[in-house]
Amino acid sequence: MSGTQHGTGSFIPGSVRIVDYNAACNTLLVRGGAAFGAGNFTDPAQLLAAIEADPHFPAVRQAGIDSGKISRLVDICLIGFGEGSADQAYVAAELDWFTDSPPALDGNQGPYPTLVPLRRAYQLNGAPLSGAMLYWPVQSLPPPSPDGAGGQWTPPAPGSSISPQRNGPGSGFDFQGLIPALQQILNNYYPALNPLLTSGTAALNDVSNALVYVHCDSGVNRTGAAILAYLMTWGSNLAACGLPHHAGPVAPLAEGLRAVSAILPGNAPPAPGQYGADLPVVQAYGNYLLTGAYNAPLDAEMALP
Repeated sequence: MSGTQHGTGSFIPGSVRIVDYNAACNTLLVRGGAAFGAGNFTDPAQLLAAIEADPHFPAVRQAGIDSGKISRLVDICLIGFGEGSADQAYVAAELDWFTDSPPALDGNQGPYPTLVPLRRAYQLNGAPLSGAMLYWPVQSLPPPSPDGAGGQWTPPAPGSSISPQRNGPGSGFDFQGLIPALQQILNNYYPALNPLLTSGTAALNDVSNALVYVHCDSGVNRTGAAILAYLMTWGSNLAACGLPHHAGPVAPLAEGLRAVSAILPGNAPPAPGQYGADLPVVQAYGNYLLTGAYNAPLDAEMALP
């Protein structure tokens, strides 16, 4: 995505797209780019306005979503970071936006996920905003990765495993936990989510009337990987995505790519042959769901089309 306006830390309304919804809980799952508090992104009303400008919003409203009742924010921050990087500054800005006593986070090691309750006072729809930041980084798998059926994953070191957890055992990058967590949050099923949270953090106890906002620094690769994996595993209520709700097995990668292309950032579509997602991460995740083993040869359904 080089050469686009993404990756600068600024809020871009066209990067906000509706992914899924639950009318019974009045919850919306949306993808976006910027971290709260970074650049020009300080008011939750900016996010709600971008959602209401999404071309799919009229259908979502017709299905029963009432954006005027939204009073919660669950912010899923996917940004890992190295010391001194721009990504570290984005995470620090978001932590400061959420609380005046931010925890110390390691953007490379974990453990993750970490829940940071919203402690600062903001308004949305004329009422106090509640919610939390859920810090759950996504990092790339090391190359090379297979792209054809039967191709073998190459572990980065003898005895290690290629997996959606990435970076070796114990690193805390739990991608295979992130995807069901998105579905649980959307459906306000927090009892299943809370045991995943790292010790010492607060728990979610209500996710109704909520915006579930999934983002990295640009809303493209890491965000795209999470959204693509969500669609392949759980489907979507949005007819434009082309994948109905289901509980498995995982949808083929080709189907998922067609679905996620309907909700790409509207102002920066990928170049031909690019999908706006970290595909090796999604391949490893889907391959595990299909085969039950991280290092199994790449299943045909997970091969690049």
